[in-house]
Amino acid sequence: MRLMLCLFIAAASSLPAVTVYTQDFEGAGPLTEWSGAGAVQTTGGLSAFGFGLQHLFNNTTSVSTLTLTGLAPHSFIDVTFDLAMWDSIDEGSDIFQASLDGTFLYNGFFSNYNSMTGPGTLLTPGPIDSSNPQFGYNTRWRDSARHVTFQLAHTASTATLGFLFPNSQGEDDEAFGIDNLLIQTDADPGPTGPAATPEPATMGIGFSGLAAGALYRLRRRV
Repeated sequence: MRLMLCLFIAAASSLPAVTVYTQDFEGAGPLTEWSGAGAVQTTGGLSAFGFGLQHLFNNTTSVSTLTLTGLAPHSFIDVTFDLAMWDSIDEGSDIFQASLDGTFLYNGFFSNYNSMTGPGTLLTPGPIDSSNPQFGYNTRWRDSARHVTFQLAHTASTATLGFLFPNSQGEDDEAFGIDNLLIQTDADPGPTGPAATPEPATMGIGFSGLAAGALYRLRRRV
């Protein structure tokens, strides 16, 4: 079964990719397609590594959720984003989770120590000392960033993505951020525009069994 799925995804990846959603968090409009935890904040020094000036920053144990509807017929989804890893994310204990419609794209350790582990590829320099490389927020602890791509077989007309740091110590100690999010399928968007329409969703979809934390509205900070 696993071999068949791998063969299917390999075949699907050869089809033309169509962009159905992008978000760099630089615009002034409301992020109505997002719900749950998170706030649009500065990327600090990460702007030198492909990030924009702002990203979706989450220093809670609650999920940041993106919901897309109206997807044209398709067989796979590609999810690509830049992952900011802020401050004292601990080796061998702290976990990052990304899910699509209840299936984990990633559910594993990530760290700002030793090998700076996590999904995808490291964008920033390796560890220098406990405070460096340093890109913002709590300057006592070093930071890092990664470029991440996932592909999953998918045919539904809706897609719910969740991003979560379930055991974050929060405040100014540990956090993650998402930027340059790109979602593609092999769908034909037609002559009128994108194949997906974002709209609000409720918390918790794609993270069944996880206790929902306190929600707070996405807001922009100068």
